[in-house]
Amino acid sequence: MTASDRDFPVPLIRLAAIDFEATSIAGPGSYPIELGVAIVRDAGPPRAWLIRPPHTWIDRWVWDPASERIHGISQEQLFLEGHSIPEVLRDLEGVTKGLVLVSDAAGPDYFWMRTLCAAGGRSSYQIESLAQLIAPFDQAKLSAAVADGRRRYPPTHRAGRDARSLAEVLRLLAGIG
Repeated sequence: MTASDRDFPVPLIRLAAIDFEATSIAGPGSYPIELGVAIVRDAGPPRAWLIRPPHTWIDRWVWDPASERIHGISQEQLFLEGHSIPEVLRDLEGVTKGLVLVSDAAGPDYFWMRTLCAAGGRSSYQIESLAQLIAPFDQAKLSAAVADGRRRYPPTHRAGRDARSLAEVLRLLAGIG
């Protein structure tokens, strides 16, 4: 079966790819430190925000040095360059208004989105799973899009670049990449 943009539950043109970097890949006990967003219909650069953690996160949750080695973001960098949670959420709302958020790691990203939104006193955003959205595509087209998207924008364990990589895969599947 071959899919097209009209076969998706949500038209690809209305998607925003998101990615988080966090203090640990373990999920519970960790907190989000960077959020990246790339709009599928827009081939431009992604948006990314380092997140300045509130002291309650630092006091309660873990900072895994192994995760820091993977993403290269230090706690000091978060305090020097990070944005406040209300600023991140306000910007995210402005960038993604009317779009559906999609992630290739929807479970962990939803956990970190809930954590971020709760700290900002807001309801969480819904995040769609990439696996569910791409299910209609035949394996050959999907494999080619993933390979080409990752070649164009290799994942780097930085949220903005990784969101751009995912958005490029979706653009290729939609025939706009």
